[in-house]
Amino acid sequence: KDHKLKINVSGREIPSTVFIEINNNEFQLIKENTANYNYTFNAVDDNIEFYLLAGGYKNGPYVLEVLKMPKIINLSMYLEYPKYTGIENEKILNKGDLVVPEGTLVSWDITTQNTENIILLFPGDTIKEVVDYKFSYKKKILTSQKYDVVTKNNNTLTDTVSYYISVIKDLFPEIEVKQLYDSLNTTHLFYGNISDDYSLSKLTFNYHLV
Repeated sequence: KDHKLKINVSGREIPSTVFIEINNNEFQLIKENTANYNYTFNAVDDNIEFYLLAGGYKNGPYVLEVLKMPKIINLSMYLEYPKYTGIENEKILNKGDLVVPEGTLVSWDITTQNTENIILLFPGDTIKEVVDYKFSYKKKILTSQKYDVVTKNNNTLTDTVSYYISVIKDLFPEIEVKQLYDSLNTTHLFYGNISDDYSLSKLTFNYHLV
């Protein structure tokens, strides 16, 4: 991010110009009025040491210190699908949004940077853990839900990433049965269709005589 440095000069003699020295290079500050100046550090991503020069004097060194933001640098999710689906388990990388069958067991493995605390926020459930740089968690997913991954550090900086898991419900099998009576053979015939969103393991035909 950019950072604007503001300087107020005081004393019996006010210099007409003020310079900043960074890595042995000098840059003139913008003069706002008689005593106030400013300089903008562009796209600061690391600490910067600098000096101020005015009226023949060199003051410093000063340090612009950058506080590192906590962040996720790798997100790995292992999906263990329910056996009824017949789907092979799989690993998803750097993608937090999911569409999974009901009952899928999701394992999160998260690698962080500049992070001391990580929080997973699910509806009605909060998981908070002190981390070095890695975090793991498992949860069986039964309903569609939003969840947040919150990273924090000791500089009181925080970052939140939101994701959504959409659940495909396991529907009941559908059965359509028709009956015919063969009067010549005095026989009842049954036929029809059966279907399911995944597969069927067994079909039984049960009856009793009256």
